[in-house]
Amino acid sequence: MQITVSPDGVHKGTVFDRIFNDYHRQMEYVAFSVLQNRQDAEDAVQEAFISLSNHIELLSQMEEFRIYYYVTETARHKAIDMLRSRKSNLIYDDAFDLISPDGDFTEKIAAKDSAQRMVTYIKQLPEKYRDVLALCYVNGLNANEIAEIVGRSPSTVRKQIERGRTILLKRWKENNDG
Repeated sequence: MQITVSPDGVHKGTVFDRIFNDYHRQMEYVAFSVLQNRQDAEDAVQEAFISLSNHIELLSQMEEFRIYYYVTETARHKAIDMLRSRKSNLIYDDAFDLISPDGDFTEKIAAKDSAQRMVTYIKQLPEKYRDVLALCYVNGLNANEIAEIVGRSPSTVRKQIERGRTILLKRWKENNDG
């Protein structure tokens, strides 16, 4: 990394190196708690550091506790972005699932169609419901784990999961019982 000096005399390389050395493990932990995959967590942290490098002057002026919060939140957001981008690809991506010998082909086609419609409905939900439902059902996390990731209380998360399910059920019935 090239060390450059900003107009106020702050060495960018030094600040960036210190942030990397002090916080990369915490950032990986936060990203892993979202993604549940070490390699994906490392990728999210790498993306976070790319983003942080664009804000090094801001970081160099922050107090220590604010830096910790800022960099770990950046890692969390990058992990959630990765999770969102792969959400739609998680259900029945592999065509071989449809032709495997265990199970009826017609049932699998119907299940795939239902799953695709459900993904469409989930994508249409407001973000606060979409995120918690994805973390709950795609990642298998409980309300306490989700609360830590999204920065909400566990009771709020439980209520958002409940409301999100209610909206999904209503949309499902409107579009499939008529």
